[in-house]
Amino acid sequence: MLLAIALSGLIASIEAQGGEVVRDQKGEIVEISLARTWATDADIEQIASAKSLKRLDLSLTYVSDRGIERLKGLDRLEELNLYAAEFITDAAMAFLRGNRQLKTLNLRGTDVTDTSLAYVAELTNLRSLDISFTQITDVGLEHLVSLPQLEALNLGGDKISGVGLHVLKLLPKLRKLSFYGIQRRNAGWCWAPVLTDLEMDTISLLAGLEDLNLGSGVALGAPRPGDLGPADGEAECRIAGGTRITDFGLAKLATLKKLRQLDLSGSAITASGLKTLANLPDLQRLSLWNVKGIDDSAAPHLAALGNLTSLDLSNTPVGDETLARLAKLSNLRRLYLSETKVTPEGLAAFRKQRPASVVSGGARPAPRVPLSPESRK
Repeated sequence: MLLAIALSGLIASIEAQGGEVVRDQKGEIVEISLARTWATDADIEQIASAKSLKRLDLSLTYVSDRGIERLKGLDRLEELNLYAAEFITDAAMAFLRGNRQLKTLNLRGTDVTDTSLAYVAELTNLRSLDISFTQITDVGLEHLVSLPQLEALNLGGDKISGVGLHVLKLLPKLRKLSFYGIQRRNAGWCWAPVLTDLEMDTISLLAGLEDLNLGSGVALGAPRPGDLGPADGEAECRIAGGTRITDFGLAKLATLKKLRQLDLSGSAITASGLKTLANLPDLQRLSLWNVKGIDDSAAPHLAALGNLTSLDLSNTPVGDETLARLAKLSNLRRLYLSETKVTPEGLAAFRKQRPASVVSGGARPAPRVPLSPESRK
């Protein structure tokens, strides 16, 4: 009876803050979300009493390492989301290493370093790990070898290079891999993974990949983010990392026969290089946003991708000729064409042939450098 009263009080407290609670058929609390609330460590004291909890979302809250320490007794916890919980550091991961049932862990935008991955390596049941926009480097990636069940990994915005990527070959179940994004740090630096044709040698060996995002958003060697320029009032930043993938690098990815999604945004490939995609029979979603080497000469290669359901050609020089070819792709459901050379007449002709397809031709929102320390205060 006392436990029931305590849990009722917990539910009322969470809902009063704008959070959500989910119970299973037995009435046990299995999911709690305090995302985007004013939750602090004091709230975790109450949550620790929900021993049946499986999923916990503390993203964009004020919870710190001290609060995470209270989760040690939740031995059924399978999913933990700490996205942009800026007071989370390596100490929190030291407390979490005993939660061996964890399958999903999101540390995106926290203040963890390579030290944390030594603790995360003890969570051997992990299936999904997001360590993007953190202080992880090549040194920390070495610990991933202890996570043989890992299926999804996000490394975007981290200061990493090909030196640490070799560990990916030792993750046999890896299905989803993302390098997307750049991270603005203090002292005027912006970090992005280094991705060149050389790094594609390693990635080409990941035969089980189904979803690959190589669109870091900034060219290797760029003096500043370019299209990802500073917001009003922000100083320009110096880039550490970036992408330089050419047709040569793309050709190496022909071995990834299971790919369903591929993002090559901002790469240096050309229309000719797209012939490689014919070797990917299951490809359904393709992004070529801001690939300046793609024009109407790419039309035959794109038209050969019969299983495509979504295609992003925004910020490329393609025109009506490409659109006419794409109209023959019977599975195409979504097409993005902002900032292209497509004319209103060409667009009208496409829509007449493919009335069920959704075409976006409006201006794409200007991307921003995420997680600036100043913007989170």
